[in-house]
Amino acid sequence: MNLAIFGLGRWGTHLLRNFLALPEARVAALVDPDS
Repeated sequence: MNLAIFGLGRWGTHLLRNFLALPEARVAALVDPDS
């Protein structure tokens, strides 16, 4: 499963870590307009 995460604020970092722990998930894009 390809994923894109929009916004890496308070909850985005937690979501990213949890998605990276799933073997079937691939984080294809990260978007954070505040960075």
